[in-house]
Amino acid sequence: MSIAIVLEGGPGVGKSSVARFLKGFLEGCGIRACIVGDGVRLFARYLARVFGRWFLAPREVIEYMVLGWQLGKLSECISEGCDAIIMDYGPEAPLGYMEADGVEYPRELDRVSEAALQGLRVLIVVLEPPASYGRDGVRWEDLWLANRYRRFLTWRALSLVPRLGAKAIAVPEKGSAVERAAIVARVVLDELGARCEELDPRAHLEASRGEGRC
Repeated sequence: MSIAIVLEGGPGVGKSSVARFLKGFLEGCGIRACIVGDGVRLFARYLARVFGRWFLAPREVIEYMVLGWQLGKLSECISEGCDAIIMDYGPEAPLGYMEADGVEYPRELDRVSEAALQGLRVLIVVLEPPASYGRDGVRWEDLWLANRYRRFLTWRALSLVPRLGAKAIAVPEKGSAVERAAIVARVVLDELGARCEELDPRAHLEASRGEGRC
């Protein structure tokens, strides 16, 4: 049975970097892995053409696009028979963002986000926030708002534990994303019953940059 690793923790905690290194670690150990990103960097430029800045689009527009992207990429990873599916946010995260902003959405989406992970072993990885926080072209939130989103997203992710029989771990801030990814890799290898003499992401890092392929 494939394992889905859901990286959570809100904006700016390093999910994308951990996901890339984690994929490199796992592939270096012979585990077929793929990444399911949130797609924001892809469609932000199109939203910016309409709304001036992508994050000024209505929250429900953004999150429906993210959810649709995630479900499509998740389906690709499953159909390709990947052993490990690394999710930069899980399918429950778009709902958490809408809840944090007080945006109504069809309650059926709760079941959709849960059903997307049915049949997979699920590992929730809560990345504790770094001491420093910076904004960029995609990470637009002020620190107080990033922390607000983090609380909602973390609660949402952990709610999958009883609903899906998932496991959860918290990964503290480390010196680098590589160190954090190594911690997660060891847990994933243990869950898959795999052994690896050395965790070295360098040999496979370039191949790990793509999403949805294993």
